[in-house]
Amino acid sequence: MFAGPSLERAILEHWERSRADPDAGEWRTMTFLIRPDGKFTVELRYPDQVDPEQDVSERRPSVLRAHFGDARIDYSRPRR
Repeated sequence: MFAGPSLERAILEHWERSRADPDAGEWRTMTFLIRPDGKFTVELRYPDQVDPEQDVSERRPSVLRAHFGDARIDYSRPRR
């Protein structure tokens, strides 16, 4: 995950609460996007929406393409 410690902690706490609440449903993946205009969006995918055979190394490129097209992503220096 490429997020600051406070965001990472908040996401983990939200996931743990959702796991404890049977009515909420446990989500499997999260995509969050902070746009240049400052708007923040979150997309949660649930078990029936995720291919359990697909590794994150396969899933991540398709999510990035959906949001950024063919832009090159540089993972060499993630900010913390």
